[in-house]
Amino acid sequence: MRRWILLPVLLIAPMATLATARADCTCVANGQRYQEGELVCLKLSSGSWLARCGKVLNNTAWKKVQDDCPLSQVDERPASPAPEPLKTAELLPAD
Repeated sequence: MRRWILLPVLLIAPMATLATARADCTCVANGQRYQEGELVCLKLSSGSWLARCGKVLNNTAWKKVQDDCPLSQVDERPASPAPEPLKTAELLPAD
């Protein structure tokens, strides 16, 4: 009798683990998460390039699509100029 009760449990348990193994995969770049298949402009010290989030050997990875990024994805706002340094006399209170 016990064998008949354990048989359905043994058959269902592997199916439950397969369902949890198919979790959504995401890639991380520029401090954000991206879903599999999304295109992103990766900004590296060596330059920027367009990449797609994908899988390699069951791990997420970026696949290079092209060198550089399209202009619509590049932040073209000019950097604000650095403020003028304060002189020592300006920091001291007036007597």
